[in-house]
Amino acid sequence: MELTPFWPQLPWLQAFWTHLPSWSQIVGLLGFWFLVWLPIAAIMAIALGWRPGQPLFLAYKLPLLASLYLLLLPLLWGVKRLGGYTLADWGLGWHGAFWGNLILGLALAMLGLAIVFGLDSYWGWVVWHQDQRATLLRLLPTVLVLAFWISFTEELLFRGVLIRLLLHDHALGIVAILTSILFALAHLLWDRQQTPSQLVGLWLMGMVLVLARCVTQDLSLAIGLHGGWIWGLTSLAESKVISYSDRASTSPLIWWVGIDQQPLAGAAGIFCLWGTALALGIIAVF
Repeated sequence: MELTPFWPQLPWLQAFWTHLPSWSQIVGLLGFWFLVWLPIAAIMAIALGWRPGQPLFLAYKLPLLASLYLLLLPLLWGVKRLGGYTLADWGLGWHGAFWGNLILGLALAMLGLAIVFGLDSYWGWVVWHQDQRATLLRLLPTVLVLAFWISFTEELLFRGVLIRLLLHDHALGIVAILTSILFALAHLLWDRQQTPSQLVGLWLMGMVLVLARCVTQDLSLAIGLHGGWIWGLTSLAESKVISYSDRASTSPLIWWVGIDQQPLAGAAGIFCLWGTALALGIIAVF
């Protein structure tokens, strides 16, 4: 049933929207989203006691992120009505294979992280703090919910809506590159200090997620991968169950563990992404 009272029929607006170039549609969507969110973010920042320029700790970041992402959903519903899209056009379908591929993506993400941190542990670059295991176990369910909410929202936007809009005017290869650049740059909104060193890794992550989208022809595998990476890395970081040894801080090893110990700013994260891309290629063949 269509909720027409909340979105009046405006044929002139729909005609105007559908005749806009894809980049104009994207700039309009993202610009309107940010302008509507900005006063909300300002009020929330004041209430939280956070000021621009201060470190954006998780206690500040989560409420701001929640307000931004909750605002996106009604805006995308408006875009859906304007463009005459279906959820399937954006890669969403709640069938059995969708959930199976989502779980497969989660498993691939966990396997990649296990290999990377397993190698780090074997070489003595990571120290595990057994006394923090209880904290880790307590955090896992909550972080899992947050991880999949964030991954669902970001995949719907970057690998769903934006890809669909850009495909009107560009080939898939160009679309993959452009949406991955936007995905990487969007992270500067939350961290302008550590994100620059991770931009290449974030771009490659976006490309791998586009590949996952192509393998299943929907967002299931991409949501699972993205959510799994967020779940694993956030759980490890927030529980403080691991720390990097002094050996990992030496110059020759920074290239592997990453600048400021950020996996996507080093060879470890790139290795994980390339391995995931290889696994996706094998899945596509079989």
